[in-house]
Amino acid sequence: MPRKAYLPTMRRIHIDYATARALNVRQGGSDRTLASKEPEATVRRFVAILNHRFRLFLSRNSNKGGADSILERYRTRKIERPRVRESGEQRPVERSSAFDGIDCLVSDKAIKDMMVVDKTDVMSRPVKTRLGKLAHVSKSRFDVVFDHCAIECYQTRSSSKKLYVFFSGAGRKGKTATKFDRLTWSRIFDGICLYIEDPMYKNFPTIDVGWYYGTRTVCYLDHIVELVSEFARVNAIDSKDIYLIGSSCAGYAAIYAADKIVGSTSISFNPQIVPAAWDKNRRFFNATGIDLEGDDSFGRNNIAESFDNALSRFVIVSNVRSQRDYAAQILPVFAARGIEPHYGLNVINNAYIILADMLHPFDHGAFPGPMETKVLLSLLNDGGGNDALVPYAEMLKSAFGTATRLSYMTLWSEFLTSDFPDFITVPASCDKKSCRLPVKGLPMTCYYQAYIDFTKEKCVVSFYVSDKKILKNNNYIKLMQDLAEASGGVMKSNKDSLFVHSANVSHADLDLAMAGFIAKTSRRIFRHFRVSEK
Repeated sequence: MPRKAYLPTMRRIHIDYATARALNVRQGGSDRTLASKEPEATVRRFVAILNHRFRLFLSRNSNKGGADSILERYRTRKIERPRVRESGEQRPVERSSAFDGIDCLVSDKAIKDMMVVDKTDVMSRPVKTRLGKLAHVSKSRFDVVFDHCAIECYQTRSSSKKLYVFFSGAGRKGKTATKFDRLTWSRIFDGICLYIEDPMYKNFPTIDVGWYYGTRTVCYLDHIVELVSEFARVNAIDSKDIYLIGSSCAGYAAIYAADKIVGSTSISFNPQIVPAAWDKNRRFFNATGIDLEGDDSFGRNNIAESFDNALSRFVIVSNVRSQRDYAAQILPVFAARGIEPHYGLNVINNAYIILADMLHPFDHGAFPGPMETKVLLSLLNDGGGNDALVPYAEMLKSAFGTATRLSYMTLWSEFLTSDFPDFITVPASCDKKSCRLPVKGLPMTCYYQAYIDFTKEKCVVSFYVSDKKILKNNNYIKLMQDLAEASGGVMKSNKDSLFVHSANVSHADLDLAMAGFIAKTSRRIFRHFRVSEK
């Protein structure tokens, strides 16, 4: 079937000048000029906007009774066990918002103080159970026993009907030690958190990486799918509210599971797509005798086909500085589909692949934190579509504190989900401080630009004509003077551009200022170029 590069329910992202930055990794990070001052009023306004959009989302999908009746029907309907996707099945599903609001004002210290976990329950002796008896398990630590392995689990309870499943990556203090990754995230996420250990490390102690793989004839990943599905059914959680989270080999497991659990969402950081392409796979072969490059009846040796699944969602954040991740794992996904990747957000069917430049002592270990992940989920579910995710890659690059980075993210996401005219191209990425909106249908490079000054909490909107030949052209100079007069702005120039700046506006008024500026100037711009062509 033909592949679409966007979701039918979301506005299409157009590729423009940002493709010139494709695959370019900026070294040194000299452009980090954001101030540490947090624009509190703007962030609070965005939280209110998210809540407002959530209500609009519900009302748009209601026939009678409004948002309250929709919520009531959602609470009272019977929830079945999430079903496993059948081969070739392709049908979209409806989704609800993951979060009603985000506390973007939380500081790094507050997050650190919040993320303190009592490990008494984690280290307690687990109760052993079978899959069909999960409903009787009340203890936090439990092992689900299958015929060929035991899967160690840890759960935190919540009244919220959302399920966050965390998979464990490689690296243990002891070869047979138990490891649950991201335990502290349970203090941030509003929902039940289920932590699942990889049984490969118990059954094959000499391996470096396990991938929840299994043996030639038994797929442990399918056991995981059964476990998560039954756990969700027991807790009356709909599959669209299941989020599977992991990094590296755990990110691989999250993608595999989301492909099988209809309607679920995977969040993977620097995941492997093809285990054989990972540089630490030799011990896996020596211990298991499994050739990761050979044929596998379970489809475990290459999970790229998961991204053709239109029933579930797949979010991948890949650090372009890490060649073992970006070059070895992610680029082949694009190449196989004949798609050119670019910095920032890339959308393939239901897969959102965010290519980010994250500076970290260990490139493979550069992952978003809990608050960044929470914002990602919120914007993905109810933030205005694909355009809301455009600033995400640049936010991850920022070296400043959590509140400043989230402030940056929320400001740009609100702006980019505004209703722009058809002749405006929404970019695939943007910088921290400025965002260009190219104008289609003109014979030279023309674009509107929004600039955010975080230090003084002000914004400026502008229109640029970029061509060295026009600097001494009286017709263009007259055009820009007319635009300045019509918009109440000021005409300026640099070495290769003429541009008009508007007056300063507040952060809260950026989207309205840009809409007004475009309305006052666009008709004159198109009239000028039509006359010039004649």
